[in-house]
Amino acid sequence: MAALARLIFAKSYVDAIGLLGEVRGWLDFGDEDETRLFQCYLDWFHATAPEFRPRDWNPERERKLEELMAEQSILQRNNERWLEGYRRDAFAEGHTDGRREGLAHERALLVQLAVRRFGADTGRRLKARLRVVEDPGHLERVGVLIVDSETGEQLLGTVDGAGMNSS
Repeated sequence: MAALARLIFAKSYVDAIGLLGEVRGWLDFGDEDETRLFQCYLDWFHATAPEFRPRDWNPERERKLEELMAEQSILQRNNERWLEGYRRDAFAEGHTDGRREGLAHERALLVQLAVRRFGADTGRRLKARLRVVEDPGHLERVGVLIVDSETGEQLLGTVDGAGMNSS
């Protein structure tokens, strides 16, 4: 169920292909049911992403999949409602955590760039200033300042002068 949900909500075909690789690792292909299950995942993927079809793609597979998809059972409809509710709940709970993690990652990257451009002392001082920054726009401007500043002191002075070290 988790694999199906992740496949349905994959952000790109690259993510979907990665997930199919994970699913392959989870399954025991000595079991006929699991082999068929994996083939269903592959067929569904190829039916929805024609550009990734293998050369030996059998159009009959697509027709069979279309028939299966047209005949949604009660269980499938319940699963769709469950997935929608789960997605809403996960977004509400995970949005804050994900945003926090994303900002932390961006701060760390900016500090790393400052260290490479101006040295460890500037990086350490910038890290202290960015610790409380919650605005992604401010972090983006700091990235531009790292590129545009001539010295670490100029970078830090501009960050301080623009009030970017507060939320």
